[in-house]
Amino acid sequence: MKGFNAPHEIGRLLCLQKLCCIDAADGRGGQIKIVREIGKLIQLQSLGITKLRREDGKEFCSSLSNLANLRSLKISSFEKQGSIDLEYPLSPSTLRFLRRLLLYGRLERIPQWIGSLNALTTLILAWSGLREDSLEYIQGLPNLLELSLDCAYEGQELNFKAGCFQRLHHLALWRLRELRWVTVEKGSMPLLHTMIVRGCKSMGEMPDGIEYLKNLTCVRFIDMAKEFVERLRDERRKEGDHWRLADVTQVMVYNWVNNERNTIEL
Repeated sequence: MKGFNAPHEIGRLLCLQKLCCIDAADGRGGQIKIVREIGKLIQLQSLGITKLRREDGKEFCSSLSNLANLRSLKISSFEKQGSIDLEYPLSPSTLRFLRRLLLYGRLERIPQWIGSLNALTTLILAWSGLREDSLEYIQGLPNLLELSLDCAYEGQELNFKAGCFQRLHHLALWRLRELRWVTVEKGSMPLLHTMIVRGCKSMGEMPDGIEYLKNLTCVRFIDMAKEFVERLRDERRKEGDHWRLADVTQVMVYNWVNNERNTIEL
């Protein structure tokens, strides 16, 4: 995500409602502090900020506490693997209207305040490098419809517990290189209709309990390991009409080769 250098004293634009892709790293020798200026824009509804440094975290969270009208927030670290520190307390009422949250950068853990964003419908985490199963911090979000994890988790197992993500419609697991097992407990994600798993090369089999997702209509496995595809094909051949995905309308397995989709027949 590329940004731009802010105009001088951007905090004076008190009626500004949309500010996209502004650089937190000031290019004018530190004459202004962008993360501080943002806190003055109390009418903001959409904010995208790039090049956020770890040391800016506390002041940035302080500014966020002033943005009670925010509906969409997109944050990107200074570098692709750069850290973002957002573990500073925010009142649950502060971002009560926030619907979309996109975080691009390494996190120590999922900030606890995300779990109180009751209006949130879309959550995208990329390059987060989380080392523990952090779903417990977000699984109770009452209105979450879309969850995407892209290079966001370095653990070997994800467990979707009973009762979690009660309104989730779309789940994407992308490039979770160390992920080996996904478990879906009965009663989790009851409204899920789309699941996309891409580039999770360590996975050897489909998510355990996927048959509990009764509203699932679309499943895509993309750029998966050869062993995964072979096991998937073998399972379908042996189970026939009793295959766990037999009632799913669209099951697609394919690889991207030279920007072309190579469909794999099961």
